[in-house]
Amino acid sequence: MSVTDSLKVALSELAAARAGQALVKQSLQDAQTAFKAAHAPLIESVSEYSAKVAEAENVVRTLALVAYEADKKNKTPVAGVTIKVGTLREYDPTKVLAWAREHRATFPALIVETLDEKVLKALITADAVPGVKATDDPKATIATDLSDYLNIPEPAVHAAELTNVL
Repeated sequence: MSVTDSLKVALSELAAARAGQALVKQSLQDAQTAFKAAHAPLIESVSEYSAKVAEAENVVRTLALVAYEADKKNKTPVAGVTIKVGTLREYDPTKVLAWAREHRATFPALIVETLDEKVLKALITADAVPGVKATDDPKATIATDLSDYLNIPEPAVHAAELTNVL
């Protein structure tokens, strides 16, 4: 068989594979559309609960930070919530670039046309660059599983009821 004949056979196999792929993709899309239509109330409930969770997490984080501000020694204001304090560094890029140019022999990686942000970040973390203001940046983290920490009232929709819908 010549190369041209082999190429024609390979193209035929490719065409068949693409046609099969298109049929399967369409079948999947049809099934997904049918599923979404059949389970629209359940899908809407998931969206509503996701919004409630996001809102409740924001309230918990805000209150945790307020508690931390009142007592900065306590980084666990309640079980299930932890305060992690990072450092926020603020600087004027123009002034830091000028400083870097003055110190190019010591820090050659800083000078191209602009600052190498990775090297700069390492330097300002080490407090080697003047004019960088460091401030605490507390963040509240919430445990994923709160069932061990809190008494949670039964949700409005029970899991058993949800499985009946499916």
